[in-house]
Amino acid sequence: MKNAEVLSKLLSLGAQIDPDAGFSFENFGKGVSGRLGGIQFYYFEEADGVSKSAVMRFFRMYAEGCLMIAQPGGGLIDVYAQSFLDREPVVVQGLAYQKTPEFWGLFELEGYLEFVFELDRRFGRRRLEKKFVAEFKEMHRALAGAWFDMAEDCEADRMQAALDTMLRMFFVAFLAARGTLDHRRMFMVDEAYRCVQEKRLIYRDFIQPLFFETLNCPMRYRTTRARKLGDIPFLNGGLFTPSEIEKRSPHLNSPNEIWLEIIDFFGRYALSTDCSESKPLLHLDPMMLGHVFESLMSKDMRSTTGSYYTPMPLARRIVREAFECYLVQNCALNADEVQKMMDQNIFDFLSVRRAKALELMLADMTVLDPAVGSGAFLQCAFELLHKLRYGLKLRMRQSVHAGQLAREIVSRNLYGVDIVPAANQLCELRLWLELIHFFDEDEVIPSLPNLDLNICCGDSLADLSQYARVLGLASGKRMDEIVPLKSKYKLSTGMQKKKLSAEIHSRMTSAGLEMFREFANALDAECKEIENAGRTLFSGGPAVSFSERRRLDVLRGHRQKLDQAIRSGTLPGFSYDLDFKEILENGGFDMVLGNPPWFSLHTMPEEKQRVLKALYETATGGVGAKLQSADVSALFVEKAIHCVRENGIVTMLVPNKLFHAPSYEKFRKFITSQTVVLKRHDWTNDRSNAFEAATYPASVSMLRTSALETQLESLERQSEREILSGYRVTKMSERFAIRRGICTGANDIFLSKSVSEAADGLSMMEFRALPGNPVPIESDLVHPVLRGSDISAYRAESSEKMLFTHERNAPGLPMRNLPKHAGEWIQR
Repeated sequence: MKNAEVLSKLLSLGAQIDPDAGFSFENFGKGVSGRLGGIQFYYFEEADGVSKSAVMRFFRMYAEGCLMIAQPGGGLIDVYAQSFLDREPVVVQGLAYQKTPEFWGLFELEGYLEFVFELDRRFGRRRLEKKFVAEFKEMHRALAGAWFDMAEDCEADRMQAALDTMLRMFFVAFLAARGTLDHRRMFMVDEAYRCVQEKRLIYRDFIQPLFFETLNCPMRYRTTRARKLGDIPFLNGGLFTPSEIEKRSPHLNSPNEIWLEIIDFFGRYALSTDCSESKPLLHLDPMMLGHVFESLMSKDMRSTTGSYYTPMPLARRIVREAFECYLVQNCALNADEVQKMMDQNIFDFLSVRRAKALELMLADMTVLDPAVGSGAFLQCAFELLHKLRYGLKLRMRQSVHAGQLAREIVSRNLYGVDIVPAANQLCELRLWLELIHFFDEDEVIPSLPNLDLNICCGDSLADLSQYARVLGLASGKRMDEIVPLKSKYKLSTGMQKKKLSAEIHSRMTSAGLEMFREFANALDAECKEIENAGRTLFSGGPAVSFSERRRLDVLRGHRQKLDQAIRSGTLPGFSYDLDFKEILENGGFDMVLGNPPWFSLHTMPEEKQRVLKALYETATGGVGAKLQSADVSALFVEKAIHCVRENGIVTMLVPNKLFHAPSYEKFRKFITSQTVVLKRHDWTNDRSNAFEAATYPASVSMLRTSALETQLESLERQSEREILSGYRVTKMSERFAIRRGICTGANDIFLSKSVSEAADGLSMMEFRALPGNPVPIESDLVHPVLRGSDISAYRAESSEKMLFTHERNAPGLPMRNLPKHAGEWIQR
């Protein structure tokens, strides 16, 4: 071998080289294999043509190994390992192995799974993602602080204007990476430095014209300075429309220094929406937006809204499960046929007639995520819909353009709602980025669809449609005339877009106010009925129960909001019955999926708690000892069931406690009364659970059906039975294993963060019950404590010690007699 530095390093660390070390693989050349610690390695020197497909083929032949390839010139190696979390391998490029001793330390880890995760976290994509997110957040803060000439100078406006601008720059960076901007990959750098050389302001003279006079303006209407930027497509889509803050601040500007930093920041990363072999193995893609969204939220907002990033491998598997259930239940397909289409891209077993019927059904399919976040689940649904419809069209021998099909799916099939405005922006951006990668680099990208009618900002749990359902009201008059207007608007641009937007808003406002009047009359009747129900012959006054009085307060409060809306003639906010009326009038969504917020209802303001308890059956626990606060995720599942059509599918990622904890008995009774549970899976110990927090996730897939009686009777007779096209339906009472660990109501007496060794087999423990005064305790009774917050992926670090007063060999039994010092402490 020409350069044996890496091999020498391996040998110096105690590597054992295989006797028949010399072997070849494709155009990698001759390699050496061996074992270092518990890891098998394969080393090639200056291999030629290392493509993504070649690496993946290598790991199909040599599973669970570390592939190392020396770069020409020496000093650097590329490292690959087989990921358990994603379809692509873990990649580390250009590792300076002589200066990176921590890399060689990875070979001392016990298992291959831990090796791969730590390789990715310390050197690979995960490290790159964290670095990108941290720098994005830093650039966002810097830009927010750099604005000048802002009309109403306040922190909120500064942060929002900076976010809008950074998201546009994120999109532009992807366009530049594929050469879309004037066919120059260095377009942003060239134009920025031209401004500096000509002593002009980058934001005023380059960025603003690029956003608002070029990308948002057809060529024939562009200004002279916009035309000078070159051959740049007109994209529309709302992303490059000035916000209200920008409209109020026409002279908004920022220094050149900050813009040079921002452009340099995006230029340092390999960005790509494409997963083809021609792209670099190590690149950042639209999935980054999930991490960006999470990073931009304050800790308080994350906890109050329950907004956490869902790992894409897990999101993909859950969405795939939802589609599998949908296709089996609604399309006369069996599980094997579905697997052929989704996993193997095989469609030739379908007749042309059958393929046409299936494609037409998928073309009309509606998918909703009621807590959409940055759009991870909608992105996965988009990928599957595109793959299925593209394959079916080819089976029908139809000509199909992948980009035009993607444009149709994004505008017609995908819907989302989120209470956080920034989430909606990121979701729209994510879908637009998914769309553009289906156009070749030499193709003209058509105008992006307007997604503001599909991706809405609002409260999925407390919208007006919930009151209509509880009161048994029809949701106002039909609005058939608005459907064609919406269809036109989604693909409209320019003046047509403005006119359609105004007309849609006018008609929705009119219909909404009419609906509010019906609600107001129904609320009056409901309140009167509650009051009259409590009147007696002798009291002459209302004597309603506590729960009815609470319900009455909620209804009256909502009545006041309706009055305000009717008087002002404006809609108060998002409503499923208005914004998605045409879908609900046709029975509901075909599929509802997602990862709703996970947090306890009692953390919400009391007024919001009262509203939700009046609207949702699952908002309270059982009775007596079971009466605990509901988890908000249970309410989202109930909402999803109300939004999905007959024979539609609901698939949600929820905490696994919903399936076994006594306080969620109402939740389990509700879903078994409304749906047939097709699949459920506890992901807590699954390798695909890559949450970066201590979580206990489970997924459940349900079929919405009104014909439940015979199915539920069969469930009572037999706990598991093969029905519904081969799917197993199980009783919810068959619980997951409960892992509660040790519980104590006296942490101040049993837990200590400060422990030091003393003589005679004693430990000095400082308890919160007696701060500043260490207490001697027998060391045999002192054990490390592991909390959920102490656990990260493949690592657990105890932060406290515990006085453990149970038998060592029988932890379920308390000790008959405590030793002297422990007994004295407990006696206090």
